[in-house]
Amino acid sequence: MLFINKSDTTTYGNSDRISAYTAWCRDFIRDFVRRNDPKYRTDCDVFIRCFFRALWSFWKHALPMIVFMFVYYGSFILIEQTDRPHYTEMHVWIDDLIPFCEIFIIPYLFWFIFMVLSCVYFYAFDRPTYLRVAKLLCFGMTLFIGLSIVFPNIQYLRPAVMPRDNIFTQMIADLYAKDTPTNLVPSIHVYNTLCVLLGVRISTDRILQKRAVRMTMRVFGGLIILSTMFIKQHSFIDVTCAFITMFAAWEIMKKLETLREDRAGEKRRGIAGAR
Repeated sequence: MLFINKSDTTTYGNSDRISAYTAWCRDFIRDFVRRNDPKYRTDCDVFIRCFFRALWSFWKHALPMIVFMFVYYGSFILIEQTDRPHYTEMHVWIDDLIPFCEIFIIPYLFWFIFMVLSCVYFYAFDRPTYLRVAKLLCFGMTLFIGLSIVFPNIQYLRPAVMPRDNIFTQMIADLYAKDTPTNLVPSIHVYNTLCVLLGVRISTDRILQKRAVRMTMRVFGGLIILSTMFIKQHSFIDVTCAFITMFAAWEIMKKLETLREDRAGEKRRGIAGAR
């Protein structure tokens, strides 16, 4: 069992016992490696610096997004469980021309894996693109929650009886039972997919710049977008609003980034002139 005396705690700035144990273990490992195998001295220092740098990066960039997603899903569940006195129906004549196709439940559910893996990859290999995509995602989902509160909407496109009985229609029936046909504008499935596809297009990552990878992502994204209409989860209006929202958010972001760069340039020029 590990013991730390009072002088050790004082050395670490009067921190609590857990922090003292953590600091003691870190120093013990580093000193042990230096004392017993000097050739790994530099590697040990690099490892320690990289570990704490990665921890700080996670706290600064990834944790806020994770917290936001918890808040978003909590808000969404609360809105879903709240009955509103009036809903506006989302329907357009194009919806009647789109057939029900149960096979599209596969890309619809694949969306969850698609989003998680894409965001993790951006975070790990292209941090600037991750930050831009994360801002777009937060903007769109926040707008969606706001619209769901002030503009309750609903659709009646779902089939009353499944035209066929197979594993895919059973999966759709389970989805219908868990997800109400309300609060649809803009389609988050479509909006978030477009944000990821935009991230792939603007990414400077070597792998994402490959033509085959980009085409594969576009195919997956296109199937996900189509799935929202073929399994009657969304109206064509919801999909159109998602496209408009994403492109508007992207233009706004570019304008803000340009203004921030101009101000930073003016500040640098002012400092240089003062010197």
